[in-house]
Amino acid sequence: MQMNLKEALGKIMHSKAGYRVAVAAPNEDSIMEMLEEAVNAGLIKVWLVGDTASITHSLEGRNLPEGSFTIVHAEHHEIAESACKLVADGVCDILMKGNIHTDELLRAVIRGKLIDKGRRISHVYAILRPDASPIFISDPSISIYPALNEKEQIIENAVELLHRIGYKKPRVAILSSVENISDKIKSSQDAAELTRLFSHREDCVVSGPLGLDNAVSPLAAAKKKITGELAGNADVLIVPDLDSGNMLSKGLIYIAGMSAAGVLCGTKCPVVFTSRSAGKEERMNTLCFACLIAQV
Repeated sequence: MQMNLKEALGKIMHSKAGYRVAVAAPNEDSIMEMLEEAVNAGLIKVWLVGDTASITHSLEGRNLPEGSFTIVHAEHHEIAESACKLVADGVCDILMKGNIHTDELLRAVIRGKLIDKGRRISHVYAILRPDASPIFISDPSISIYPALNEKEQIIENAVELLHRIGYKKPRVAILSSVENISDKIKSSQDAAELTRLFSHREDCVVSGPLGLDNAVSPLAAAKKKITGELAGNADVLIVPDLDSGNMLSKGLIYIAGMSAAGVLCGTKCPVVFTSRSAGKEERMNTLCFACLIAQV
């Protein structure tokens, strides 16, 4: 399946869905600018969690209609937990990471019992290619050196996410620097074992080890005589560790200039999850992506 994610995000942006979003530490210009646009489009209503004086200052000059936002005061060390509580209590539908460290938000998600039972949290980046078809990368932000069982859950999370947005049989490539199993390269060994573990599945295709070129380029796969349903046609790239995933994702965003949207998986609600360095476009894409997930 090839979906036009840009078109799907555009449709949700103008859906006037009115999702209720808890924003942890919203006081940053690109965050407030994006929230202002989404609120005025009718996509969301916001609960702005943080220091009241700081948030009030950030709202100056902004056009947020009365009734479209609520300020929830919280001291700095309480911001993430207060935002998670709004979701846990059913006040809000979506959690959004604002100008706050990843570790703070993750600890609050865990303490706030926002993780699906028996699941692990992982991060999925949707990267929009020039033709607007996405390539999904996981996990570039959470698991530093994931063990085999953690990689299995990362795959499960990614497959479930793609099922939710319309992929019937996601093609999942497990990346390594080589296509053959090497006793010197652990990522190749893990990839082979994960391929075996998912070989019985009919709701996805999982294959590895594959190099990045063979996973995304049919021409490269053909030149290396790599065949099969997945060769050169991956929907999802499972990276060996956080370093490789983070650099691959940010390279596509900051060097190749591709648009992106990143969400957490394994949680009870969609979580808008962006780097503090992210600009308005990435934040808006991610918010719309989270709303798309909430819709389905």
